[in-house]
Amino acid sequence: HLVVDDETTVCNLLNPFLQADPENAEALGLRVQILSGRGDYLRYFAALKQLTANQVLSYNQKQFYLQAWANDLVNPLRRDSTVVLAAIVERLHSDIPAALLYCGDVWAGANEHQRAAGLYRKAIDSGQASFDLYEKLLRSLERISGFAEMERAAQQMTEDYPSQPAAWRYLAFARYRRFNYSGSAEACRTGQAFALDRDDKIKLANLLAQAEFKGGRPMEAIAILDPLYNENPAERSIANSYAFVLAAAGKRLELAAQIADRLVKEQPENPFFLDTWGWVLFKSGNPLQAIEFFEKAILLAPGNADILEHTGDAWKQLGNETKAKSFWEEALKSGGDPKMLKKKING
Repeated sequence: HLVVDDETTVCNLLNPFLQADPENAEALGLRVQILSGRGDYLRYFAALKQLTANQVLSYNQKQFYLQAWANDLVNPLRRDSTVVLAAIVERLHSDIPAALLYCGDVWAGANEHQRAAGLYRKAIDSGQASFDLYEKLLRSLERISGFAEMERAAQQMTEDYPSQPAAWRYLAFARYRRFNYSGSAEACRTGQAFALDRDDKIKLANLLAQAEFKGGRPMEAIAILDPLYNENPAERSIANSYAFVLAAAGKRLELAAQIADRLVKEQPENPFFLDTWGWVLFKSGNPLQAIEFFEKAILLAPGNADILEHTGDAWKQLGNETKAKSFWEEALKSGGDPKMLKKKING
């Protein structure tokens, strides 16, 4: 191979090995290496397909060869060829889980999450389910707001990995986004029974508090967040939830204002911190000042249903029903809670 530059000659030297053992992974791999970069992509693809279909190769080895294939195509095409490659791999290797996973990763990286989710789901259904693969599927579904499918996939994930707190957190989040707040709280509590890691405990408790608040139990939410914030005052996600819920319940508004002000100063471009500061101002009787923060938040996170709803609430407090309804209707179009928003819109 090192001294003979004729790929046909070298491949012929390998034929006896492949005739004796068609599944000889080493010989197949060497043939792929020989054909790599020589410009004859049809032969290269055929050799690579045979290699990646090999039953002897491990999942990681197949991933390695597919990634090598991607790298080989990048330079000659002189473009972002990974997306082109994914389309080719998807067509040639739709029956190989490693190829499905690779293509899913490429499409996810290109923000084609609908396509990525379909490939991840196909890989799972082919019997190659893993915790990481479930996570990739769920993240893509979240990006396209596919929360019904996300709930189904997360439910399946909890059945396959019942002692993994993250699986229950995904299920809780999907239910939360489908406005099933009691179901979300139930999943959070189940996950808490398995949570040993500090990060898992914090995320589940924070989500539980939000589910309790949205479910009409603000005092239960505060009871969860009180110790959580006192133990983790620097954890911004907790601090943000705490300030928001305190303001919503009309409790300790001065503390809520201090927290929200600190968060905005630390991260002035964070739309969710701006929204919370606006919410605190709104609940403190300053709707006009609150709208300034809501509008900044909308520019940074356009289409966020919660921020749009809060802006409508502020205009309502100012007596501008037309603007209030306009923002509530936009929030409804953006996936906000239909029950709550329709009630506001219809008076």
